[in-house]
Amino acid sequence: MELSAACFVACWVALVTPRLMHVDIVEHRLPNALVMPGWVVACVGLGLAWWLEGAFPLTALLTGIAAVVCAFLAALGGGLGMGDVKLLFPLAVGLGLLALDAVLLAAFVAILAGGLVAVAALIRHRRRNLQIAFGPFLLLGYWAGYFA
Repeated sequence: MELSAACFVACWVALVTPRLMHVDIVEHRLPNALVMPGWVVACVGLGLAWWLEGAFPLTALLTGIAAVVCAFLAALGGGLGMGDVKLLFPLAVGLGLLALDAVLLAAFVAILAGGLVAVAALIRHRRRNLQIAFGPFLLLGYWAGYFA
C-alpha cells in the first residue's frame, strides 16, 4: 500500500518501543499514556494513505479491527492483557498499510517468540501461573514484519 503512511506509524512505534518494552517487562503493563496515542497515529496514517492514494485503505483498517477482536477474545480467556489488546490496533494498521504478508509475519514471530519464552519459563520455574510480558513480543513481531 502506501509506504509513507506506514512509515508515519512506524515513527510512532519507534518512539514508544523502548519505553513500552521496559515498562511491560518490569511492571507487566502497557500504559495507556503510551499506547492510546497510537490509535490516533493509526487513524492519521489511514487518512494519509487515503489522501496519497485516493482510495481508502480498508484492508489496513479491517486488519487493525480483526487484530483487536482476536486479541480481546484471547484476553477474555486470560491469555493477554488489555494493554496488549490496545497496542495491537496501531501495530496491525501500520503493517496493514504495508502488506498483509507483513501482518502475518508479525503475528507468527510474536506468537513463536512469546511461546518459546513461555515454554522455557515453564520448564525453569515449574509453575503454570507465571506471567510473561507479551508486549515486547508484539513489538518484536511488528519490527520483523516492517523490515521484512
